Amino acid sequence: MAIKFHERNQAVYVGLQTDAGSANKVATASLGSTTAIACTEISSDTTRDTGAFQYLGDSLSRDEYTYTKDTYIDLGITTFQQVLASLTSAINPDTASLWKLFQACGGNIAVAADNTVWVDNASESPDYATADVRFASPDDATNDKLYKFWDLRGTVDVNASLGEVPTLKFALKGNADDPVASAKQTANFGTQVTNVAPSVLYTTVKTAKLLDMSVVPTYSSAGTVTSVTYAKAKAIITFSAPHGLTASLIRLRISGATPATLNGDFVGYILDASTIVYYAKGTTGTGTATGTILASKGDTAEATFCFSTLDAPNFFGFDYQRYLTGCDQGFAKGATPTDVNVTMLEPQVGEVGVFNPTENVTKFFAGIIKFGGSSAGTTVAYMWDKLQLATDKQGKVATYLGRDVTFRNTGTSMIFYQ
Repeated sequence: MAIKFHERNQAVYVGLQTDAGSANKVATASLGSTTAIACTEISSDTTRDTGAFQYLGDSLSRDEYTYTKDTYIDLGITTFQQVLASLTSAINPDTASLWKLFQACGGNIAVAADNTVWVDNASESPDYATADVRFASPDDATNDKLYKFWDLRGTVDVNASLGEVPTLKFALKGNADDPVASAKQTANFGTQVTNVAPSVLYTTVKTAKLLDMSVVPTYSSAGTVTSVTYAKAKAIITFSAPHGLTASLIRLRISGATPATLNGDFVGYILDASTIVYYAKGTTGTGTATGTILASKGDTAEATFCFSTLDAPNFFGFDYQRYLTGCDQGFAKGATPTDVNVTMLEPQVGEVGVFNPTENVTKFFAGIIKFGGSSAGTTVAYMWDKLQLATDKQGKVATYLGRDVTFRNTGTSMIFYQ
């Protein structure tokens, strides 16, 4: 008697569809071995939804006929947060399967001149993903059971807890084909080496700060501007001399630039001694701004905080609702406010420069959490430019008093690799 084992997850392979929004697969052949993603968990649930009509030729008949209304997939992928590790050569976002998942969740990818990679929701990503999920049976040494999923869109959750490596959890929905037998292939990560980010520890957290956006600052010159380059909404401003700013986040006012969408009041994120990045929504294309550009800095101070957990469900804040349609595009897309949940340590009485939730209810903030190593390519940061303090609940962190704080994220969300 032959003993059959249950199929087990083997690997997931991810690519982008060549025609975004098309209800067609990229190819009938399986995705290549170098599109594999290292996962801690894979779940794939295929639903076949049927309708029915009754045979009406006979008043006594109870015959019923069914037809297929829809076949769709719910695909869950959990993986560790990664870092780049090497910034010595040009980075192509299309070669990294993890970034393809970001794009299917609405994250726009931009690569700076220094090969820093930014993922944000300030510009719309129209990309759909396709995925192969392979199941293997131990008694079949030749074939996998191959499921092809396509027209995938979804959301990504970011989770970071003290002592743990942060995780990314993707929840995708799309179309599904019936499984077919396919020759086994071994996952090959090629040049996309999986560089797992470090655990969240005192020694690895570089920055955890909030910038009060409710205060109207007094502006002064930030220095002489050499250039402002932009890739859609993301703009990088370079100064002719070190700007001397020591904060992570600043209020930034830009004027005199063309295109005009680059002008206005923004949150600036300091990259290095002479470079600041900001987001100007509505900017399209890529290029270098023209005009006599002036940059001013605001005098608003940052506040630090100490945290034990960070939970940011639906990080990019898009709502993809699947619907049945005769059109090519099978999703309704909209922006939705999301929560950022942080468990903070209770500040000491009268402590200066430390965020106190009790004193800041209903205010707006920009926020950043940056962690990683000391060398290039080993740091990652989560950033938001418009967080409203929504809930402040006294709790406990280990044996110490703490705060369970919830922010409502209604602005731009960013992940950058540096």
